Amino acid sequence: MAIATETTTETRLEPDGHYWRFNLLHRISHVVLIVSFLGLAATGMPLRFNQAGWAIDFSHRVGGFDAILLFHKAFAILLTLVFAVHIGYLFWLGLVKKQKGILWGPTSMTPQPRDARQLVQHFKWFLGRGRRPKFGRFAYWEKFDYLAVFWGMMAIGLTGYVMWFSELAARLFPGWILNLSLLIHSEEALLAAWFIFIVHFFNSHLRPEKFPMDDVVFTGRESIEELQEGRPAEYARLTEAGMLAAAGGEAPPLWLKNSARIGGWSAMVVGFVLVALTMYAFFTEGSVSEAAGPPDRPLVGPALTTTTTPGADLTWDWDIGPLLADRCSTCHTDSSIAGLNLSSYESAMAGGRSGPVIIPGDPDASLAVVVQRPGGHPGQLDADGLSALVAWIEAGARR
Repeated sequence: MAIATETTTETRLEPDGHYWRFNLLHRISHVVLIVSFLGLAATGMPLRFNQAGWAIDFSHRVGGFDAILLFHKAFAILLTLVFAVHIGYLFWLGLVKKQKGILWGPTSMTPQPRDARQLVQHFKWFLGRGRRPKFGRFAYWEKFDYLAVFWGMMAIGLTGYVMWFSELAARLFPGWILNLSLLIHSEEALLAAWFIFIVHFFNSHLRPEKFPMDDVVFTGRESIEELQEGRPAEYARLTEAGMLAAAGGEAPPLWLKNSARIGGWSAMVVGFVLVALTMYAFFTEGSVSEAAGPPDRPLVGPALTTTTTPGADLTWDWDIGPLLADRCSTCHTDSSIAGLNLSSYESAMAGGRSGPVIIPGDPDASLAVVVQRPGGHPGQLDADGLSALVAWIEAGARR
């Protein structure tokens, strides 16, 4: 329990008290952010590394890459909503509540000169060349993480919506915008996932003073002792302003702390597994031996380095589907250019507004091949991929 004691100059909290750091909206928003980001990473990484064995196995378990894409879009909507709520909350604080210090000052998330000084001082402390900085309400790495969300919504979010509504985007922008969007979206998302699951997890939970987990973002409060040790400048500011007692609160109940531990550790486990899988896939990308498929037969797609794959061995699920997902998903998904959806076998065989694009046994009459042969198509297959597509169609376009 927080215990207020009167002194001659100010009201203080005893060291065994607790301090409210985050309100209910902050905590709910962060939980939704965690769920949506984990969901996006867990569905986006299999799409990014669709030739990896684990990604193909995962797609088979959940209904195919088209099902993964559907879940990916649902998590994208959730993340967009929580971001919009936060932006609205900032405007409400500034314009309605007239709260000062949102853009500048000791409680602002805006990077300020003292953050640069504390960054340098912190590294000196790491090397034993100086004292540890006296951090305030938000440390420099927390501000960086916060602003990274805004950058991510611009770089990853906007490009994701360009690909989602590719038919509209194709009417408004030149075709290279779609290709560039795919490149930015996939590579920035991979960078963001690695940063969150490695750097952010360490800074927030695995550094010595917080190990094994900092549950303040779930419980909303930390002890006065933690405040004094971790954020001495904030403790001094609250004390001098006589605001510490007003910010005091009860210790979080046991059920809340246990729930925080379960949720937090679950998120970290999922994150670490995704880091391991994606790093393995990234550094083995392009190796035929790492591609997955039925035993004793090669695969096609970006990882293939031979053009001698027998067409009779090729299937949509193992070969052609992942190949087209890698090359064609920018334009031909459920919101597709020319009404052509190549995200599933059924929709690909159904064709688009120009009719069937895959005619089993006749690659020369299949539009999927015809548009690729001249070269220069926005989703142009390489020579191996095109040869595999032709062989697959010629062999009957098996599922």
